[in-house]
Amino acid sequence: MAATSKSAGTPMKKAAPVLGGGGEPCTLCSKRVYPAERTATASGRVYHKACFMCTKCTRRLTPAQCCEDG
Repeated sequence: MAATSKSAGTPMKKAAPVLGGGGEPCTLCSKRVYPAERTATASGRVYHKACFMCTKCTRRLTPAQCCEDG
């Protein structure tokens, strides 16, 4: 059943959700990366801090520890 206005009996519009703005997509998981959790490489790739890790040992990295090939 749709919500209606008491005075006119007309359907009421749903309010838009009030959420923060979107971030860029993470290179690894493709989910949104917000400024507080953002890590970027020199080539401009964006990651969550938790997603930015070594592909061989899975240790978390900082941009200073990163070396990109290719």
